[in-house]
Amino acid sequence: MIGIDRTTGKTIDGFEQFVSRAIQMLTTPLNAREKRPNVGSRVREEMNKNVSDSTLSRIQAFALEAFYTPELRDFSPNQCIATRTKDGVILRFSGFYQGTAQSFEVPISEHLPASEPVT
Repeated sequence: MIGIDRTTGKTIDGFEQFVSRAIQMLTTPLNAREKRPNVGSRVREEMNKNVSDSTLSRIQAFALEAFYTPELRDFSPNQCIATRTKDGVILRFSGFYQGTAQSFEVPISEHLPASEPVT
């Protein structure tokens, strides 16, 4: 699949395009898009709460739930770790993208900067 990087406007494909899609899905609230209500995740619902250990567990569960949607099925996560940051939470994923082991990060905060794949 070919896509466009949301910050640079450059054409991207492969794993880089998948990471861009994952960031968009995980940072978009579920039902936020009128014509595509199933696009997004429930991760942002937890961001207005005190980020306790139980909140981090729910964020991880909601993040993994997003990988059961058709938009993200080409990645099979085997680990998701949510970590507190001063601006919110960072989600670290590892798993398999089209049979190759990969990992990446998704920052979840008030200001949603783009993330680069972690190799």
